[in-house]
Amino acid sequence: MAKVLFSLLIMVLLFLGGMLTGINQVAKGPDGTVVVDEEISVSDKKPPLITIKEPEAESVLAASKDYEPVKETHFTQKLAAALGSFLNWFYNQVIAVIYQLVQVFF
Repeated sequence: MAKVLFSLLIMVLLFLGGMLTGINQVAKGPDGTVVVDEEISVSDKKPPLITIKEPEAESVLAASKDYEPVKETHFTQKLAAALGSFLNWFYNQVIAVIYQLVQVFF
């Protein structure tokens, strides 16, 4: 039973490692790709469907008000830092458990 569980954990780790590698390769794009830009001439010039209104002078003056400076630390930054430290601790614990399992069985 333990060997099956260990094998399952190894397969999951290999799967997740492959996913991370695949995501990284997709982000880089395939090597040797050639991008061809073609200009398409438009024969019929139609008026745009959306008309843009010019802003009023009052709204521009209202937008130029001085606002108080933003606080240095936001709640979301504190939450992200705490979550990051917890995930780092959790990852280290999982790696330690897997290492101990490997030491026991092999």
